[in-house]
Amino acid sequence: EEPEDIEVTRVVDADIKAFDLSKEADLLFAEDWSASNFLLDHLAFVGATEVTVAPACAGEISSAGGKRRAKREISARLLVPPAPMAPKTTRATITHYITVEEKNGQVHKLSVKTDWVLHDTPYCECFHMREQMTIGACAEGAVVTKGFGLIFSQRTFVKSMIESASLATQKKNVQPFIEFLQKRGGAESDGAAFEEPEDIEVTRVVDADIKAFDLSKEADLLFAEDWSASNFLLDHLAFVGATEVTVAPACAGEISSAGGKRRAKREISARLLVPPAPMAPKTTRATITHYITVEEKNGQVHKLSVKTDWVLHDTPYCECFHMREQMTIGACAEGAVVTKGFGLIFSQRTFVKSMIESASLATQKKNVQPFIEFLQKRGGAESDGAAFEEPEDIE
Repeated sequence: EEPEDIEVTRVVDADIKAFDLSKEADLLFAEDWSASNFLLDHLAFVGATEVTVAPACAGEISSAGGKRRAKREISARLLVPPAPMAPKTTRATITHYITVEEKNGQVHKLSVKTDWVLHDTPYCECFHMREQMTIGACAEGAVVTKGFGLIFSQRTFVKSMIESASLATQKKNVQPFIEFLQKRGGAESDGAAFEEPEDIEVTRVVDADIKAFDLSKEADLLFAEDWSASNFLLDHLAFVGATEVTVAPACAGEISSAGGKRRAKREISARLLVPPAPMAPKTTRATITHYITVEEKNGQVHKLSVKTDWVLHDTPYCECFHMREQMTIGACAEGAVVTKGFGLIFSQRTFVKSMIESASLATQKKNVQPFIEFLQKRGGAESDGAAFEEPEDIE
């Protein structure tokens, strides 16, 4: 019995050029899934291991009334996104319910409902996830839509945390999934393959002139596919003592150029030092995502904008919020003018919100002058003054 539709949050709505829907449908309805099909191959694409496909039982592959239907069950070990108390991998049972609709001997619609049941993650006994995907034929290939929902079998006080973490993971996986389908059809992505986060209201902490800062050179370094070369965002992580720094490869479409603008998205994992605080560890794992935009006039860079999301994984209450920095560096006669602000984005309510806000502001203010010094020295200029802020007089 196919599970009923549920209300889902849609995360994918994309055109997939050169996707051969009829061929893919035939592969899904083969009894032997040792042959390649896109559902199985996508598991390998996302790093799943120990993949075992259960044999199809009698009646689990059927055809009637212009529809073909199948149910296939897979066991696998999946990678788990970094999170407090979470293991690096988990066993999972994945059940696909596949329906193909045909007209005049041609496949025009493929629907897949998938139940993902995890076995080793915190609170996994309380819920499972259902994805609902539809791929429809069109003139140039196919149109794919996909949504997901969580089905809770038990009450849990961390329900909102599970929901927000699941949504974040789904959004992160959208573009790699689209890229996977595009490459499977032999097509290349056309244009920027990511959505830049919106501006938020920030507290400005930096407003400074940076002499001798070569904006064009720095922009070119940021748009290199290989970030093993020096660029100021990566070098600043080393400057502040980050370790275990790993830059994810840029996916197709994550570096683009159009209309006088260049855009890029780069993701970094690292271990950061944590300012001393009650209950806080000395270091924390972090995921750092940079959204970079360069604007040019007459072949010269005149503005560089960087939005950065900082997601910490090991600090107290880190599941409740993340930080976004918004930085702009504009060209001027003697170098550049830099402004930077930050804001906190809370995904859950917490009674320590004001404490988190005040601690974050204090840390940002403490880091202002070292950041300016770093940029000055990178441009070869010396700082014009003391590298500290003298405290104000008090009564």
